Amino acid sequence: MAKLGKISLLITDEGLSSSVTATSYPVEKGEPLTDHVQEEAQTLSISGFVLGSNYKSSLQYFRDSMRAGTVLNYTGRTIAKNVIITSIDDSRTADVGNGSAVSIKLQFVRFASTSWTKVKNNGKKKTVSKKSSSSKAVYHVVKKGDTYWGCAIQYGTTVKALEKLNPWPARKIPIGVKMRIK
Repeated sequence: MAKLGKISLLITDEGLSSSVTATSYPVEKGEPLTDHVQEEAQTLSISGFVLGSNYKSSLQYFRDSMRAGTVLNYTGRTIAKNVIITSIDDSRTADVGNGSAVSIKLQFVRFASTSWTKVKNNGKKKTVSKKSSSSKAVYHVVKKGDTYWGCAIQYGTTVKALEKLNPWPARKIPIGVKMRIK
């Protein structure tokens, strides 16, 4: 006999599973590249029977615990503390007259060692500066062949914006001057 939470079960199989997720980046030829591996939560699969005249309420207890994310303990051949139910499959068979066959997957969980703290809001509004770091002036030293069009593409702006910021006509930009970009 085994016990999950407050319910006793007749377990026939237990299976412990560990896995990792590896990143995968495609390449032109050969195997994909990976740069790290992340360990996944360990899982325990149990199969067996819920027996007794109250087996329906026992199954409902497991479903409610699964939906609520209730942390349970499991004691069988394997002892598992701090597990949650991730799936339940049950079936009525002719072999069992007063119960149900079940297959349950459990996932190990752990809790953060430091508690979460809430930041208090004093209710006062903070003033936000209208000028951001992106509003600082940006300049470009003009070299032979530079045009408003080329600078607009290079700096991600428009020709019209550059013409507004600078006093020179498009065909007569002097070499060596600082052209304002932003």
